[in-house]
Amino acid sequence: MSTRALLALATAASSVRAAVHIWPNPHLDTLEFLRFDTINMGNSIPTFASESRTTNDADGKNRNNAADWIRTAYHDMATYNIEDGTGGLDASIQFEMDRDENPGDGFANTITFFQSLYATDDDVAQYVSLADLIALGLVSALEMNDGPSLPFRGGRVDATEANAPGVPNPTQSVEEHTASFARQGFNATEMIELIACGHSFGGVQNAAFPLVVDKVDGSAQGNVPFDSTPLHFDNNIATEFLDGTTQNPLVVSKNVSALSDARIFASDGNVTISALANSATLFKERCGVLMERLINTVPRDVELTDVIDILPAKPHNIALTLTKGKLALNGFVRIKDASDRGYTVTLKYTGHDDAACAKCSVALYLEPDEKSENVVYGPLYFWQLMPAADPNAGAVLIDPATGIGRMSFTVASSNGNTRTEDQGGLGFPLQDTVVYAPDVSCQGSGGSRVVVAVRAGVAVDRVLVKYGGAKLPNSIDAVKTTNVSLGTTAYEAWTAILPGYTGSFKVTGVVNGTELVDSARFPWDMFGRASGSSSCV
Repeated sequence: MSTRALLALATAASSVRAAVHIWPNPHLDTLEFLRFDTINMGNSIPTFASESRTTNDADGKNRNNAADWIRTAYHDMATYNIEDGTGGLDASIQFEMDRDENPGDGFANTITFFQSLYATDDDVAQYVSLADLIALGLVSALEMNDGPSLPFRGGRVDATEANAPGVPNPTQSVEEHTASFARQGFNATEMIELIACGHSFGGVQNAAFPLVVDKVDGSAQGNVPFDSTPLHFDNNIATEFLDGTTQNPLVVSKNVSALSDARIFASDGNVTISALANSATLFKERCGVLMERLINTVPRDVELTDVIDILPAKPHNIALTLTKGKLALNGFVRIKDASDRGYTVTLKYTGHDDAACAKCSVALYLEPDEKSENVVYGPLYFWQLMPAADPNAGAVLIDPATGIGRMSFTVASSNGNTRTEDQGGLGFPLQDTVVYAPDVSCQGSGGSRVVVAVRAGVAVDRVLVKYGGAKLPNSIDAVKTTNVSLGTTAYEAWTAILPGYTGSFKVTGVVNGTELVDSARFPWDMFGRASGSSSCV
């Protein structure tokens, strides 16, 4: 893609709120990955989908992540005040876990897992708020356990301190519960429905409510379940309440003052709970509607994104480098609606400045295990950016004189049907003006030398190496270097020294006052060689 076009794209992205998710958009790309992928190609880290089915029997019987994640989202949201627009789902729960209204270890377990994603995925750390992770946790908990699929919007903003208290307690009266839910924005009928939905999972811990339930198998952390299927979404919470078989501790507890579910379910003469019991379809529908409202209940000054849907084709972990005189394009492309191995995917690309390139076409390689098992869209396959005819090449190699501007993907099924994935004619843009040159970079005890290849003939204002943690807060200017050979005259070498740094980094450039669009990061040890002395620098 031309430098001018990339600058225009960056300017547009910074001034308007896009109605459509166009790649690359690091914020939306990362949220879309968390929302839909069950694997992270290129990184062995857990995802929401893979962890939302996890049971935690080591922490106590009948424990699972789904119940903890849903409860955390509700308790975080429950501080909302519809009158003044304060509170809501803003991750303030992390400052409120010592309150009497938030007993048990489920909140700490949940926040610890979500925050662990920051340590294992730099893009998550840079672009995704903890509040968005809490909302995504609820979405995944429902979807991966046979519950409703919720539309998801991002853009939640993390609180910096605790909100006013406001989570209802099982010992409170129906009137107190009704007032609390009204403050949150839910009427009396919706209160019954939302409690039934949330209590489809999990149960009550002795550690949290010792006067309500006993220990489970000697463990204070175990759950006495709300219904007979505490690890699965269904309407048993309602059917068992009405047929008298329920063991829900908030209905049949020895502590009469804590029978909040019994009081609330019966508060309208069992009309609402009966409707939920009589139709599993209605139960699922109402839970979907109300849980979506729950996660979208945010402080009044927060604007959420449009609904994030799955992209038909999505490049993933894309990195363009200059290696041994060739541009090397690495990464994957995930293709939707290509659900069997009879499909082939061909990469086509334009040259630098979008120059036409008739021979710039490569059939891509697919391995059997490279798929994400999405419960809504089925298996999502990842094709590697390497030639199907020569996967040992490890990358798509590109003549640096030709370069690359935009990608598109031709998807062909076994019956001969083909389609082109190119973002409605926009293509998938890549900048080849400033790229990393790993084979002539090195790591030594005195620091790391990062060589940046800059396309010859392009006037760059600055060439930068960003580093210093997940959000890359630090940067060093590279300087033009004449004593480093890149193996091609299409690029010129620039060099920066990172003293004693061992985190990820990225290279970028500024042209006409605007930073180039590029999201590729490189690990600290991705160097052509390592030196045991300071001679590297």
